[in-house]
Amino acid sequence: MYQHATLYLTSPLDGAGVAAALAGAAVVHARPDRFVELRGDGVTVVGSAMPAAELADHLAGLRGYVAAACAVMSRDLAGVVDGTRQVLGLVIEPGFRHGDPVWRWLAALAGAGAGMIFLAGAFFDPRGQPLAAPPGLELRSSADADADPR
Repeated sequence: MYQHATLYLTSPLDGAGVAAALAGAAVVHARPDRFVELRGDGVTVVGSAMPAAELADHLAGLRGYVAAACAVMSRDLAGVVDGTRQVLGLVIEPGFRHGDPVWRWLAALAGAGAGMIFLAGAFFDPRGQPLAAPPGLELRSSADADADPR
């Protein structure tokens, strides 16, 4: 089983930025065919960077998704969307739970890139606080250590 997540970053990261954000938390492997591969704690996270030429159209679609399908819980969401300069698509295998080491990796990367995490239809800040989600989606903050935002 695997999961998908997306990082929306206002300060783009490179391989060195990823390594610095995750110092001591994971082994970082850079490969020519992907942006980054993280391994540790029995989990692999493969990240691909969206080409810059696709960014504007993607963000327009994202704004439409938020307007049509989400309850916005924080004014910070609009600033992050408008300021996004890098989108990293992530495939996480075999998956993870809110609060586990992989969640901490995502939070560290989102924090280092001054951005947010998109997971299971909802947006979270680097602290795990929900920014927006479809109405009725049960969300818990990072204070709920056993929470699972899937």
